[in-house]
Amino acid sequence: SGAYFYGGPFLFDNIDEESILETALCFQLKDITNSKLICGLTDTFNPATGTATNGVWASVVNGVLTGNTTLTSVASVTSTNYTLSIDTWYTLKVNYKFSLTSPTASIIFTLYSSTMESLWTETILDNIPLSQVLFLTLGIFTTSTTDNFSLIYIDYLKHNNNDALIR
Repeated sequence: SGAYFYGGPFLFDNIDEESILETALCFQLKDITNSKLICGLTDTFNPATGTATNGVWASVVNGVLTGNTTLTSVASVTSTNYTLSIDTWYTLKVNYKFSLTSPTASIIFTLYSSTMESLWTETILDNIPLSQVLFLTLGIFTTSTTDNFSLIYIDYLKHNNNDALIR
């Protein structure tokens, strides 16, 4: 069982000269056993496989955080991960950096403590969907059969776009 939130749509090929988009989630895990959290931009998301056809997202599976990208079902995953603790406040940021003057894009995943100390950061440069329609995605899932328990506390979820203005 679980819950989804979709917002959007977002289309990366509408960006101006330089663009940095950021998705941020401030959260506290209450249970990490048999649980999955995803946060980022995806076209669709399959909780059974933990993947999207096209997307950029962070995932927490049983308390282990990784960053992910997929372009037409070809996936990239961060080279390291971070093990989260329950009852601890974190802020997770996924930064999308694009430039029309450069053919490269980068996705930077950063996890912060409650005091905004950087705990983990990783960058992915491959399989970044630039011309697909994506949606702000937050998904929380569990395979537990126990009723009435908390998986996560959420303080906020936000998505910013700082596109350069063209006049």
